[in-house]
Amino acid sequence: MMFSPQEVAQNYVGLGKKKANIPVDRMLVLAILAGVFIGIGGISSTTASVSVSALSLAKLVAGVVFPGGLAMVLVAGSELFTGNCLLSIALLERDSSGTDASCVGDCLYWKFYWRNFGFRYSDAHWTAKAI
Repeated sequence: MMFSPQEVAQNYVGLGKKKANIPVDRMLVLAILAGVFIGIGGISSTTASVSVSALSLAKLVAGVVFPGGLAMVLVAGSELFTGNCLLSIALLERDSSGTDASCVGDCLYWKFYWRNFGFRYSDAHWTAKAI
């Protein structure tokens, strides 16, 4: 099934609104797990590439091993900071009714979006420090 660019943008709007309402405790756990999985992929990639003497082959081995960390993130449903950067598309979606209720909803959504964004960035930072 292929989506048009407009449908892809609408899908991101729905996903962004859903992710903005994730509870903080779940958000922290998913972000920490994502950092750990990426760290495992990076360490495995480095370890595998160092053991190969030919430079070009070492780069190939590193490129083949690292996506294992990304696969762990996808399978576990973890949340990467970089995966949420495109979710700002949802902020651009406005209710065209112009009522006060829509303004309140937009303001609350901005608050939840920046909370989500901040926690993910902070978690990525501290997980990288821990690894």
